[in-house]
Amino acid sequence: MWWRRREPVVILGAGGFGRNILDVFDALNRQRPRYRGLGFLDPDEEALPVTRRPGGTVIGTDDDLANLDAQFVISVASTALRRQLDRAAVRSAMRAVDALVHPTCSIGADVALGAGAVLTAGVRVASNVVVGRHTHINLNSTLGHDAFLGDFVTVFPQVAISGYATLEQGVT
Repeated sequence: MWWRRREPVVILGAGGFGRNILDVFDALNRQRPRYRGLGFLDPDEEALPVTRRPGGTVIGTDDDLANLDAQFVISVASTALRRQLDRAAVRSAMRAVDALVHPTCSIGADVALGAGAVLTAGVRVASNVVVGRHTHINLNSTLGHDAFLGDFVTVFPQVAISGYATLEQGVT
């Protein structure tokens, strides 16, 4: 049945944050099966399997984007490379996955999350916050009320961002 179909998703970049994304997939799928991680694309063809979990192996390089019928999420830390990978995937007619929000996150009212944004375990977001496209919010971070985070922003673990703060595109 259509509501049981898992959306195929590929993770661009086989580093540590990619394993965090697999954790988000696993947690969300325990609530309601939705995502089927196909694996990682990474420029290092010889990269070893990242993990033995489903979706945890390197299945190709960035050059394979055009050959996949899947959505994508980007796991690389470099904001410039994240922008470049986003452009390449969109040119290949791929669509970024909707924002991935770990079930242990708390999200206030009037929060806008951009496509491909990833909020890992324990993140707290107050009301009236904007999180841009392909922005990474790491473990146990907090975003205060009326904050604005542009596209491709990275927030490290346990960072507290105050209310009315603005982080422009690509800020770490």
